[in-house]
Amino acid sequence: MVAKPQIFVSGNSDHLQGYDRSKVTIEEDSWIGGGSIILPGVCIVHGTVVAAGAVVTRSTEPFSIVAGVPAKPIGTRLKRLDRADRSSQVQGGIS
Repeated sequence: MVAKPQIFVSGNSDHLQGYDRSKVTIEEDSWIGGGSIILPGVCIVHGTVVAAGAVVTRSTEPFSIVAGVPAKPIGTRLKRLDRADRSSQVQGGIS
């Protein structure tokens, strides 16, 4: 059986008693893997990558890679982004 990938962001449900209505924030340049669950009040900050199936219970650090249940940092994107920026500057892409 093949299922369509889904991302679950909790929020906006009035019928659950004791439900937390805190907003979920997803900032620019962030990637969210399929089947991920992001709990209320969490901020996925600039450049974060959330692995497929992760359950994010806390806000992330900039340019981090998080995975697992609950999601924990497993790496960073900084080195890879720095390399890409330098190569585009050499080619004249960024002034």
